[in-house]
Amino acid sequence: PLDFSPLSQMALETAAVLAGGRPDVTLRLVHVVNHGCLNLDSRIESATAQLNRVRPGISCAARVESRVTSGWPTLKLREACDDGEVSLVVMSSHGRTGLARMIMGSVAERLMEDAPVSVLVVKPRLDKQGRLVPAVPTFRHLIVGYNHSEGAERALTLAQGVANWRVDRKLPVN
Repeated sequence: PLDFSPLSQMALETAAVLAGGRPDVTLRLVHVVNHGCLNLDSRIESATAQLNRVRPGISCAARVESRVTSGWPTLKLREACDDGEVSLVVMSSHGRTGLARMIMGSVAERLMEDAPVSVLVVKPRLDKQGRLVPAVPTFRHLIVGYNHSEGAERALTLAQGVANWRVDRKLPVN
C-alpha cells in the first residue's frame, strides 16, 4: 500500500529489495482513496498518475502492477489480499501514538490483525533530531520469536526467505 508519503516510499524500497532479481515475483502497488474524501474522482485520477510516475523508478526484476481503489483503507487492502496470489504485504507505519492514533487509527495494526497473509511493517528510521533518514533496507540480523507453533514455523520460513539463508536447526526462543 502506498500513500505517497516518504514512509511509504521506504516500504516500497523494502519490497523492491525483497523482490530483488526475481522476475517470478509481482509487486502490486495499491493506493486507497478514502471514500469520505471530497472530489473522489479527481483524487483517484491524481493517485493513478502518481502511481504511474512511481513505477518506472522501481529497481528490481519483479513485474510491477498498480491499482487505485476507493473505500476504507483497511477493508480495501484486506480485499486486495483475498485473491490468493498475495503472499506478503509490505507497508509503512506512521508511528502515531496517543490521541492521534486513537482518532486516526492504525491501518497497519488493523491489517496485521485482519489480513490472511503476513504483513511486514516498515518503521521510520529517524536521526537524533527526529528527521526521517532515507536508507536502502538491509536485512543482516533478524529476530524470530519461535515457540514451536505453526505460526512460528511460517515466521521462520519467511525470515529465511528474507535473509536468503538456510538454517539447519531451529532454536526455540521463549
